[in-house]
Amino acid sequence: AVSADLYRNTGTRNFSLAGGCALNCLANHKLLNTSFVDNIFIQPAANDAGSALGAALLEHAKYNNSKFKMEHVYYGAEFSNDQIKSVLNKHNLSYDYYDDIAGITADLVAKGNIIAWFQGRMEFGPRALGNRSILSTPYGKGIKTKVNKIKRRELWRPFGPSIIKEDVKKWLVNGTESAFMTLCFEVEKEKRPLVPAIMHIDGTTRPQTISKETNKLYYRLIKEFKKQTGIPMLLNTSFNDKSEPIVCSPEDAVINFNKMNLNYMAVGNFLIKKQKK
Repeated sequence: AVSADLYRNTGTRNFSLAGGCALNCLANHKLLNTSFVDNIFIQPAANDAGSALGAALLEHAKYNNSKFKMEHVYYGAEFSNDQIKSVLNKHNLSYDYYDDIAGITADLVAKGNIIAWFQGRMEFGPRALGNRSILSTPYGKGIKTKVNKIKRRELWRPFGPSIIKEDVKKWLVNGTESAFMTLCFEVEKEKRPLVPAIMHIDGTTRPQTISKETNKLYYRLIKEFKKQTGIPMLLNTSFNDKSEPIVCSPEDAVINFNKMNLNYMAVGNFLIKKQKK
């Protein structure tokens, strides 16, 4: 009702939402499908945590005339391979180095492995956006249950996918760009049997759209996975154990990897395989 009033008073068909309620993807889905809305923008930390980002953007707007479009939020900490290697050695972990870490990871995921993925700058906000993630296929017997057990979450909890941008309209009904997992779309009916692990009970899903321009390495990973499977998406959830925040540093990653029932972790250009005891 508030949105309808805003439309009547302003005539705008483009909405920007904030506040914790703006993280309700199903509500956003319903709003996007009303007759008076063309576009919705919601920054990924639309809850109280977003106040810090809003303050920074306000100051930016005061002193800069150029328009700013938020296309990604990879503004957090980043670590070099040398820094990562030092942490791995400290914890006596065996590892292999790969120039093409995305390719080897895509191959392992396509074979059914669930993998911790730690790359580049940390994302901002409450949802994993492909740099501090646990990844799996969006299909497979019991994959949703397996991932929930790894994270020690309630087994009913849903997951969203990361999907390469050019395939959005082929897989999602009226699909549009949604870089921050803040919108829901219906999965095309003929595609639903192919990706059951990332769907809600009503056939919708909460996607993160990935472009080559905003996250080249993660895009390549999903592109390689698609080459092997025909599926242009991966199940993506945050890399953290129960009651823990999303990992930030290589030290965080190793601690969580050791605690969790994960067999592989790709961190920088290093692949770690957990040794059987």
